[in-house]
Amino acid sequence: MATTVSRVGCRITVTVRIEFRNNTGRLNAAQFQQLVNGWEQSIEALWNGSTGSQRYRCCTVTFNVVTKIGQGTNGYHQVNVVAGPQTSVAGLGPGSTNGRWDDQDTGAVAAHETGHLLCLPDEYDYNGPGGAYRNLNPQPAGQPQSIMAQTWGNAAALQEHIDAVMECTDATCPWYCCIFRWIDWLVLRRVLRIFRPLFDRLSLPRRLSNRLTSEREGTIADRRDRPSMKHHSIDSLLDEVRSGDPDRLTAAYDELLDRGDDAVPSLREALDDESPLVRWAAAGALGGVGSDEVTQSLQERLDDPNASVRVVAAQSLARLGDSAGVPALIRALEQDDVMIGHPPELTSDYAVQVLRSVSGERFGFDSSAPAYERARAVERWEEWWDEQGEEFTPR
Repeated sequence: MATTVSRVGCRITVTVRIEFRNNTGRLNAAQFQQLVNGWEQSIEALWNGSTGSQRYRCCTVTFNVVTKIGQGTNGYHQVNVVAGPQTSVAGLGPGSTNGRWDDQDTGAVAAHETGHLLCLPDEYDYNGPGGAYRNLNPQPAGQPQSIMAQTWGNAAALQEHIDAVMECTDATCPWYCCIFRWIDWLVLRRVLRIFRPLFDRLSLPRRLSNRLTSEREGTIADRRDRPSMKHHSIDSLLDEVRSGDPDRLTAAYDELLDRGDDAVPSLREALDDESPLVRWAAAGALGGVGSDEVTQSLQERLDDPNASVRVVAAQSLARLGDSAGVPALIRALEQDDVMIGHPPELTSDYAVQVLRSVSGERFGFDSSAPAYERARAVERWEEWWDEQGEEFTPR
């Protein structure tokens, strides 16, 4: 199975196997391998924490990520990697085949999506005031925030996440591990380690043994199927977006992207909807339909009061070969609103991903960098745009 849990003594190992398929259309084999290697390292680093392992009751938990490039291998989660930026999704459970990541996903985004493979739901929505992002699992100020709620700043796998993964897999931590942990405090672990095989063979009451088992392997079961939107009307899909629920919003948005020319009248009308979620979805979906009317409608959204709508309108214009949105993307680098979509990212992070995609340039922008470094990177983008002017054609 794709995600398994095994235990040897008091050490639990969670192994997540992911197979990535290169459908980016722009990364060669070496570049794609480098991207996958980076994701693997980032996922392990975040899920194992600063100490290199986690705790479940009195046991040590280690997360091991095994990646390969290919398609359809049994025992691997299947993830289709496409050119980004765009929404990324991952199914849950062994053999998940509906994963889609993009080639500009950060390590934190990859760790968030891996959380879904480990049974964990999203911990955010867009039901704040005016359709704003809302963290549903906020942590105290100064403490790491949930990786299932955000993908920027000091995000981490929380203890409650580790506990949930263990419970989802029916993993057990034997009673004697707590004794050994207590003995550790007395610095006698080496001496008593020789008695561990004896404890393994003891049969104690269930209330004491914590469901004692020998070495075992558990498998995460499928817990969530993305809702099907194939038979929804355009208005119904927009209502799903308006819900602010990440699963429903993403599934409806993906379906809107597939509706093509028939959806254009409704989507152009939706650009004036009072909900920024609906305007965001309409602006994104129109990026796949080229016409003068669509281009004009998207250009009008470059002054939308919502940053997510401005950025996705600029992205859609770039997809249609129109560079009018580039200045809006550069201005967005100075903003740290939360971008609508899945998973949640900062508007500045998403905007720079679009800029890199359409220009092939980088200029060292990092939203987590000190203010002076960030300002200098923005200046480089502004200087680049001044040099390009209106003659620039997005890639």
